[in-house]
Amino acid sequence: MPEPVNPDQVLGEIFTSVETLVSDDLTDGTLHDLGQRLDMALRIISNLKVAKEALEIALIDSMPEDTLKMDGVLVVRERVTRSTWKPSGAARLREDIAHNVASKLSLDIATGEVDIGRRAVIENAVKELWTIIPAFSTMKVDGRERFDLKISHYRDFSDGYNIRVVVEDGPG
Repeated sequence: MPEPVNPDQVLGEIFTSVETLVSDDLTDGTLHDLGQRLDMALRIISNLKVAKEALEIALIDSMPEDTLKMDGVLVVRERVTRSTWKPSGAARLREDIAHNVASKLSLDIATGEVDIGRRAVIENAVKELWTIIPAFSTMKVDGRERFDLKISHYRDFSDGYNIRVVVEDGPG
């Protein structure tokens, strides 16, 4: 069974060690050396991310209030709404955008009918744009309304918290 560790001591040592690493010495060496260092750095980052998430969860779950200040440490818990794509949500959104835009633009105002040939050409043009612009981060309200797109049809939303910590006297 491994010996118990003092997390404050270990994190303090890691912090001090990493702070001294940021120098030209880090990038001196052979390609092999640089590759090994990058691999180690990525593994360290991955492990620290797991530790960070565990600490955030512990703080979120144990805070009696949204703001706490103790011995020079300010901890703020903020409620947030997160969203993730539903299964196939991004693909369905791209398809719906192509179809809805093409249908709207191929509508013959005089007859009220959709020109099927024109719609196919416009829909293909929009789909070709996805090969240039594979993703987008936001949609304007006007576009969502004009083309009857509701982001909640494509994304799942959940409530959660973010944690912000301000240490007044520095680490360790």
